Amino acid sequence: MSMIKFAFLSLIILFTPACAFIHSFDENLTNRIDSWIASENYGKALDTLYYIDKQHKDYATLMKKKVTILKLAPKLEARVLAEGKKLFQQKKWHETLEIYEYGLDKLPDSRPIRKEYNLFLTRRAAHLQQLKLKLLQNKTDWLISDSKIRQEMAIVIPRNFTARWMLANHNDDINSTIDTLLECVDLSIADGELDVAKQCLTIARKLTPNKIYLEQIAKAESRLDDEVNDRSRQLSPNGKKSLRLARQALAQGDYAKAKQLHDTLPVQDKKNKQVLEFREKMDVQIADYIDNRIKEGRRLYSADKVQQAYLMWKSLQKLDPENEKLQQLVKRSEHVINKLRKIGDNPQQTVIPPGSAAQ
Repeated sequence: MSMIKFAFLSLIILFTPACAFIHSFDENLTNRIDSWIASENYGKALDTLYYIDKQHKDYATLMKKKVTILKLAPKLEARVLAEGKKLFQQKKWHETLEIYEYGLDKLPDSRPIRKEYNLFLTRRAAHLQQLKLKLLQNKTDWLISDSKIRQEMAIVIPRNFTARWMLANHNDDINSTIDTLLECVDLSIADGELDVAKQCLTIARKLTPNKIYLEQIAKAESRLDDEVNDRSRQLSPNGKKSLRLARQALAQGDYAKAKQLHDTLPVQDKKNKQVLEFREKMDVQIADYIDNRIKEGRRLYSADKVQQAYLMWKSLQKLDPENEKLQQLVKRSEHVINKLRKIGDNPQQTVIPPGSAAQ
């Protein structure tokens, strides 16, 4: 193999999912695919079959296996979703996590499993938050009931070092608990969990804190009130119009327009509950759209249409400029295009096309 061929093949391997691309050259690929089917590794099998060239000696057999996998994959997806729902209803938290992780391991590109997995993580986090609040509530109740006893002991034996130390240590424990509760308020407001913030403030008030902490609690209450007012604020007339147009654009699949209308909303309107719900829905749809277009771009690339793939990925960056996957695809495809242009300047050099499965 010439140095030019070797360099260009290295570029392809760097650009594509390495394991799948390398597996596509496996001499025992048919047996490997059978093994993956047996272990329900449908995602890995499909990724590898994606790179099989029509000139492959077992192409017809492998394509039949691909059809089989495409029939089995939805069944696995449905099974994972059903089992996950059942286990969650039974409050088997660890088992629910395991079944979703199993599904994503076997079908990494399954949007339904990914969606349920993320929803489960959100629910688990909320459940853990409530358990932590219960612990803080129990600790608060204990500190309150214990305070009177500690104070009386210090009065009865004022010169006893142990009694004084225990009272001081108890007061430090109260202050530490209030610090934790105030931190809970700040984090909950930042995350939009206003009900949790209210619960933390309610618990903090029970501890009859000193003057300094009373001032901090009052400030936290003020911040929470401001946030509640912001979220319940009515949309401005322009905000209502922009939100209506943004919803229409989203329904029509015009994600760029929907995002532009949302991004130009006044700051106060962006805190409105309707706008927040729209933003969440829009982000999910844009993420799905980008994922699908990335896959379409990879098909173009494999069909030697590198320039078209590059332009597609480049245009997607307007929707999600911070998307690291897109940044890598654009950067690497630019590198491939530049390499092709340089090689094109010397017609005597042999070039391996990007979509080729040459060995």
